[in-house]
Amino acid sequence: MKPSVRTVQKTIAAAMLMLGAVAGQAQAQVNINIDIAPPGPRYEAVPVLRPGYVWAPGYWAWQGSRYSWVNGHQLQQRDGQRWVPDHYEPGNRYRAGYWEPERRHEGKRHGNRDHDRHEDRDEGRGFCPPGQAKKGNC
Repeated sequence: MKPSVRTVQKTIAAAMLMLGAVAGQAQAQVNINIDIAPPGPRYEAVPVLRPGYVWAPGYWAWQGSRYSWVNGHQLQQRDGQRWVPDHYEPGNRYRAGYWEPERRHEGKRHGNRDHDRHEDRDEGRGFCPPGQAKKGNC
């Protein structure tokens, strides 16, 4: 059963009141559940970004009784962090964009722990990849 527009408005008003209560904190998040799915993605041309800036893509925002498009914009990059854009999680749960610590990919693992050992042995420690000895490469 879909909620009435009045119920959705009350839910949004309650969320705004809660947001006001935590406004003194350094970072706040707003999560709103809406039973009406947002429209499909919208094409948005990404401009050439100034150095030190990242792109925050546009998204569909719930505005009282309907969705409206919020254009993307540039954000000043934060060292060691990456921008996670505004998005909807399963169940049409809105999640505001936020900064998170940047994950450093070692480039070695890819789910295979043995891969590290092979790379180490490949650096002159007596390991020869299969078939390479016959070709005279080891």
